[in-house]
Amino acid sequence: MALGAATPVELARSVLSPDLKRGFPKYYRARRRIVAANGLALWMLAQNRRARAVAALGVGTLAASLAWKSRSDWGIAGGLPPGRVLTGSRAVHDPDHFFSAASRYGSVFKTNHFDEPAVCLIGMADAAQFFREQHEALDVVPLAFNQFVPGGLVRWKEGQAHDEYRRLFQQVFGQHLIRSNERVLEASVDRMLDNVHQLSLHGDVSPAHHLPGMVFEAWAELFFGIAPTAPLFAEVSDLYDTIDVSKLHDPERMICALERLEQVLQTVGANDGDCALNILRSRIGDPHLEPSMIRNLIFTLDMTRTDVAGLMQWALFHAATNSGVLDALAEEAKHGAASTDTHSLANRMVSETLRLEQSEHLFRRTREELRVGRYRAPPGWLVRVCTQESHRDPSLFPDPDRYDPDRFLRPAWKAAAYAPFGIDGHSCIGEALTRRFTSTLLVRLALRFHVEVTNGGTRQMSEHQHWSPGDFRLRLTPRN
Repeated sequence: MALGAATPVELARSVLSPDLKRGFPKYYRARRRIVAANGLALWMLAQNRRARAVAALGVGTLAASLAWKSRSDWGIAGGLPPGRVLTGSRAVHDPDHFFSAASRYGSVFKTNHFDEPAVCLIGMADAAQFFREQHEALDVVPLAFNQFVPGGLVRWKEGQAHDEYRRLFQQVFGQHLIRSNERVLEASVDRMLDNVHQLSLHGDVSPAHHLPGMVFEAWAELFFGIAPTAPLFAEVSDLYDTIDVSKLHDPERMICALERLEQVLQTVGANDGDCALNILRSRIGDPHLEPSMIRNLIFTLDMTRTDVAGLMQWALFHAATNSGVLDALAEEAKHGAASTDTHSLANRMVSETLRLEQSEHLFRRTREELRVGRYRAPPGWLVRVCTQESHRDPSLFPDPDRYDPDRFLRPAWKAAAYAPFGIDGHSCIGEALTRRFTSTLLVRLALRFHVEVTNGGTRQMSEHQHWSPGDFRLRLTPRN
């Protein structure tokens, strides 16, 4: 109730936000309960004069304290950066929140993340230096499903365990896996494009409805050697629907599905191709994987299938809505240019999409009080590196909101300027695979089809907690 009394405008924004409802339904429902509790409390106070007086005094005092702390200059005298820490949920449902805060307060400011205070940092060079100097005083911030992985997912492990697992999984998801499964990636893309083309004969199509299934088909075969035509595929697909990390609404059912999925995967034989599962077995010299390793594979697939599908949706959006780029890509591919080359148009398109979209932020939690620039971050606060905002620095990327793959014709971008997959030892180990799959989609699309955009969509939060082009729709017609 006090929160609602102190920040009624922000609370109203929360319960009226379709983006918050779509992307963070659990948090949205909590905000609705606060509104309901406020309404009930006000009604009860209206029934009793004595209760009104006592409650008004207590609520008024607390509300005044919260209102004081919601000022942008709260804590500055004590070394905190400027910015409001009681902004409700604006930081997770307003795509311009961090741009606006940076333009007002500078490259270091404070805000919140799901009601947790956070110090925000813009500038990949400063962020990399901060992570490097303070790594021993920072904790990674795992997602809720990490509790179901013994020892944690690779990206959220710490110390020697992280180093050992990271080296092992880098070997698993290296170039050998990609080269061995190029045809798997191409086949999954072609099946999806053919399906969208057939649907285009009867009307326009939303790619968002088809990309997640395409990625899952490719990932099931690349991770586990289970092709879409395999007898196990349907069961594995159903099990993944149950353990979906974006839901986590039924832990007991999820654990049952996890245990069954482990049993299924342990039966997959070594003759099922060069998949990640078999490469991992070969690396450790044991056909039976311990629970930590097999659950790392299971959840890596589940987490990345939605992230990669989201990236692909943005890649299609920018390719289709920028005139001539797909024609240029088709010409390059016809002349035998390798899409795997760093400076190929396909790879540059992926790089520019990553600069503009999907690579949104990095989080760490402070173990002790730390300096962030000339400000302090108290112990237990979050530190948010604003990756997307950093990638739109006009001093590094002129006309930063313009889609321009030719920015990446330069020899190389250092992590101090451009780091869509992370900036420290916890960066994503699947960069090469993600780039290869997305560039495959773009090349196969350009070679086979013309694209007509029927609805440019609007930026909105997706159910997978990334900004998306919303109801972006298109039609495909075959090239000659």
